Amino acid sequence: MQIGDKVRFLNQSGEGIITAILGPTQVEVAIDGDFRIPYELRQLVPIAREERAVFGPTKIESAADRTNKLAQGTSTQPKAEHGVYLALIPKADGTLELCIANNTDYNLPFSLGLERNGVYTGLDANLLEARNIKRYGNYQRSEVNKWPVFVVQVLFHKHGQQTLKKPLLRKLEIEPESLTKPLRRLALLQVDAHIFPLDDIMLVKPEPTAIKQGIEKASQQAAIKASVAQGTQPKVQYAVQEVVDLHIEKLVANPTLYNADEMLKIQLDMFEGCISKALAAGMPKVTFIHGVGGYVLKRMITLRLKNHKQVKDYKDAPANKFGNGATEVWFG
Repeated sequence: MQIGDKVRFLNQSGEGIITAILGPTQVEVAIDGDFRIPYELRQLVPIAREERAVFGPTKIESAADRTNKLAQGTSTQPKAEHGVYLALIPKADGTLELCIANNTDYNLPFSLGLERNGVYTGLDANLLEARNIKRYGNYQRSEVNKWPVFVVQVLFHKHGQQTLKKPLLRKLEIEPESLTKPLRRLALLQVDAHIFPLDDIMLVKPEPTAIKQGIEKASQQAAIKASVAQGTQPKVQYAVQEVVDLHIEKLVANPTLYNADEMLKIQLDMFEGCISKALAAGMPKVTFIHGVGGYVLKRMITLRLKNHKQVKDYKDAPANKFGNGATEVWFG
């Protein structure tokens, strides 16, 4: 097998692409959005082999070549940008040894902590060098439901010019079901382990506060949609005013809860309500501030004024006083 070959896994579903040769019997495979994990060759089956005949062989980059590049302090972008993970190594006594593994070309200043019932306890702050691993004691597998939440914070560093990577903060709660899945080869220690990616954004769970806020916002939006459909929302106070500001933030408390159609309906209801109040009060003129935007609101206002029997005239309001997004309406 060579770098660039597509492979299928023998002991699990899915496919990947070989990204590096780690040794005579090991390769690095990119899966799930370029997350890279070491595998034994015996765990892989090559696919699409006919592509090699068309495109030719690919030069293999060995682990020694990559190590030499690191020693030279190359300023090129690191080739292995993903591959930070927490690993649990099964032991003969039934425990699981906790490790933090760095299978990237970055050096990682990092911290490891534990969180129980919202209380955080720092465990270690250290430097995890490229292609290296740190061990942190054993945990009883039978008590996984009592384990703390593991909190890992990481910075990515490498000498030379490259794209700046954002710092990493992950909270990992180990679920019993995850320990029933097949083990993967941890090539950095030559052992099989449960591996949990830390730099795969698709695996990040939203914080409970964000979930709660999302549910509350969805509930508010649903209530607004129902009330708008029934014609009972919003309850706008139509006052007698010489100047009426139709900007949505002046009419509702939280504009983010409304879509474009709902906001336009609220603005037009305010416009028509103020027209009625002005006519009832015998006012000669009202100025509406509608802004520029995409001219949608202004077009809708113009259409209504054009067909209104009690509107004598309408024109753009003085720009030096109201800007470019206002209309004067004269009655008579």
